Amino acid sequence: MHTLFTLPELLAQVAEYLTGEEATRPSRVSRAFHQAFGPIVWRACAIGLQGQKPSPQGLITNAHSIRRLAYDDAFSFDYLSLPCNMLTSLMIARVAGSDSDTKWHHLAKLVKQNRHLHTLQISDRCRSATLEFWSSLASCTSLRTVDIQSAHMDQEQFAALWNGCKSMQSLKCHHIRVHSTTTTQQYPLEPHPTLQKLSFANFANVQLLKLCSNLQAISWYNNEFDCDILLEELATLLQGGQLKQLDSISMSHTKDQDLSRCLKAMRQIKKISSHNGDVGPLSFHAMSRHFGMLEHLYIPSDSTLPSEMILNILESCPQLTYLQATKVAATQVMKAKSWAALNLKALHLGITIDSDDQEVISLQSRSVFERLSKLTHLTQLTIHGPYVIGNEDEQGLDLRLESGLDKLAAIKGLKYLDFDHTVQNMSGADVAWMAENWKDLGDVFGTCNSEGEFYEQPVFYEDD
Repeated sequence: MHTLFTLPELLAQVAEYLTGEEATRPSRVSRAFHQAFGPIVWRACAIGLQGQKPSPQGLITNAHSIRRLAYDDAFSFDYLSLPCNMLTSLMIARVAGSDSDTKWHHLAKLVKQNRHLHTLQISDRCRSATLEFWSSLASCTSLRTVDIQSAHMDQEQFAALWNGCKSMQSLKCHHIRVHSTTTTQQYPLEPHPTLQKLSFANFANVQLLKLCSNLQAISWYNNEFDCDILLEELATLLQGGQLKQLDSISMSHTKDQDLSRCLKAMRQIKKISSHNGDVGPLSFHAMSRHFGMLEHLYIPSDSTLPSEMILNILESCPQLTYLQATKVAATQVMKAKSWAALNLKALHLGITIDSDDQEVISLQSRSVFERLSKLTHLTQLTIHGPYVIGNEDEQGLDLRLESGLDKLAAIKGLKYLDFDHTVQNMSGADVAWMAENWKDLGDVFGTCNSEGEFYEQPVFYEDD
């Protein structure tokens, strides 16, 4: 028996499959279409971003449909008194000027009337948020994700944020400054058992780690100082039986011995990322007992990890989906055991050929392509090693059909290809093969023909 739908019911069913942009035109067809598609159009609303300024009357009329709202400082007070009460996401950018306190007052009222707010992002030089605003977050009992970038606050304001967001699961603090208050009053921070992800950038407060008993992931990127203090504190907590759920570490300026100490104490490891630091032999041996569950590994360009250990990672990590490493020789890849990392989606690894003989280059390239063809889930592929200023381009894999490029036809979803700083001599046919077989390929980096006979760089269009 067939179910019959009325027109409004049918349009409502169709609307669920459309984006806001796609729903704009049908919303103008008739009143019935507007009732069905209008809420989809207004579901995500941006004010001031890239010059977008919806009419105040339109915002007020459709405020009940808005779920995701983005504010920029290019708005007037007409936009600050919206009767929105169903927001799940709020982004605030560049609130400044002599009237900033008044703006934050209105934004605090907006937050209080949206108790189901799930995500809050404050970015781009919002340096003047008031205590009233930070305190208003306590009313959002569903707030899970808070992302703050380039902000100034005092200790009382940070305590209002930290202690007020009881249900917060993820906190990102990038380039923020917490200043001492003018009084001697202390503002203690309470334990935060719900917090699972903590991300810092140029913000030092290692004491927060002690308050997050169920922390799963920590990111710490600093240009101003090394991570020695944090790693020491982290290792002490781990060795003391705390942070039992921690399985992901992303840091900068790490030393191999400091990182390995933390890795030894972790009960499980899914992600390791070290920018501008070192993941060396000590860290390799510390993480090796967790190879069965490792999913993401970023090894910096100046790492001391030998190529043999890099290949051992590919041979031993069946859950690995992302690998960035330095480089290995094609001959090593040819002699290596079968790779277990067949679920890789992103592989950034320099593969070099130490020969000028074209026959040898083609033979080795074909063998490596045969190995890479097994990585059928790849969406990102980089085949050059770390670039050193002053060095000539190195001989990498020969990306030509006559050297076995067509073996990569099994990789259907490739979107990113980087062969920069390698010597290539592709023809138009080779470039055409890439465009034909990798329909989703949008980002390509490298010179197709080092002699400049055909193209400096391939160009792919969405319709290709």
